Amino acid sequence: GESILEGIEKALLPGGGTLVFDPSGETDVDADVVIAVYGENPYAEGIGDIRTMDFVPNGFDTETLETFKDKGVPVVSVFLSGRPLWVNPEINDSDAFVAAWLPGSEGGGIADVLFQTEPEHDFTGRLSFSWPASAQPGLLNSEDAPYEPLFAYGYGLSYGDTATNLGELSEDPGLSEDLQGNADPRTLFKRGRPGDRWSALLAFEGSYTTLPAGATELAGLSVSRTDYEIQEDALVMSWSEPSGALYIGSFANAVDLSDAGEAGLDIVFAAKVPDGGEHKLAISGSCDQSGQCETVEVFTVTGDEWAEYRAPTACMGLTNLEHVDIPAVIGTVEAGTVAIADVRLEPSTGDVECAEQ
Repeated sequence: GESILEGIEKALLPGGGTLVFDPSGETDVDADVVIAVYGENPYAEGIGDIRTMDFVPNGFDTETLETFKDKGVPVVSVFLSGRPLWVNPEINDSDAFVAAWLPGSEGGGIADVLFQTEPEHDFTGRLSFSWPASAQPGLLNSEDAPYEPLFAYGYGLSYGDTATNLGELSEDPGLSEDLQGNADPRTLFKRGRPGDRWSALLAFEGSYTTLPAGATELAGLSVSRTDYEIQEDALVMSWSEPSGALYIGSFANAVDLSDAGEAGLDIVFAAKVPDGGEHKLAISGSCDQSGQCETVEVFTVTGDEWAEYRAPTACMGLTNLEHVDIPAVIGTVEAGTVAIADVRLEPSTGDVECAEQ
């Protein structure tokens, strides 16, 4: 196989070109052109997992595109996704925009059409879906009325075509009132992924990795998937020693959850022990990004059937609800395996006490 980067190197370097690879996009190199590759992480097909058609940048600050364009450097965006998404702001900040879908191990094919090579390869792909003009979800089929896509079904350009000047596209996502803003920040982990306001990291003794869609292992902590309500919407966490945790947080901007009022919030989740017996989970909401936790609530998960567990967030040390950056760190006090799903915050019932530490 070949990655997109490897394909670009293969096409560029033999001709004497210079390649600067900068994952952050913060380089100040005087480049002739910027090829920005960004988009969704690869994933297996399953039940829909997004509320709107809006593209949410994952690991790349797309505002750097505007920075390069303001400098007069041509920007070629290579957008990776498994579905059409609303990307008007990114198109506005690009001089050329390629919907590359998910090329997998054939990333070299992307470079083949970006560069003039021998033999030459042209763009021949055409949209098999209509491309949305707004982030509002809904029917967008060529035979339905009204039919108002940004790019119609079957659209696509080759080098010999004359492109239509799009002008400045609207950056209003066009969302209905119930979909405006981000999804409920009280949803921490559901349907196999973190809530829209949060990210999920695995941490083990100072090492961090983004929670992947499939199975992974980080030193003494391994994570796989199982079913709770739908296919693979729950995590199976196995510890070989009592170290390592799942961090759910907003690592760039804190979230205000103070609308809960004086009653406060409870953390609620579903859990089970796959092999039966019991397992002690340690959950905290008072951890910093170095992994130091002030207060930990211990939950004893019992049995191989799903059950719901609840405790006030104050038990976990999560007391300042106006500024929440890491609402939950899910760890353990012992080696073993537990499955966990549907982690959320709910208005406190007032009838649950903190566990004895």
